[in-house]
Amino acid sequence: MTSLGINVQVAISGQAEEPVQSALILNLVGNDRAGIVHEVSRVLASHGVNVESLENRVRTRADECRHAVQGRSPPGRLPAD
Repeated sequence: MTSLGINVQVAISGQAEEPVQSALILNLVGNDRAGIVHEVSRVLASHGVNVESLENRVRTRADECRHAVQGRSPPGRLPAD
C-alpha cells in the first residue's frame, strides 16, 4: 500500500470510555425538493448522528384540508391567530 501513497500505522492505546448514547426522535417539516433527504442525512452524519430508521412522506393539499376540517393543525404547523 505504500506504493499507493498509503501508510497504515496501528497502535494499542488505553481502554476508551464507552460513548454516551441516547435515542431521540427528530421530526422535520420542509418543502419537498430533490436531494433534501440526502442533505439532511449528510449534516446529521457530519455530527456523528447514526440514523437507525427513517420515514418520509409528502403532504398533499388534501392532507392540509383534512386537518383544517377536523379542527386541528397538521404536524409541524401552529394554528393561525
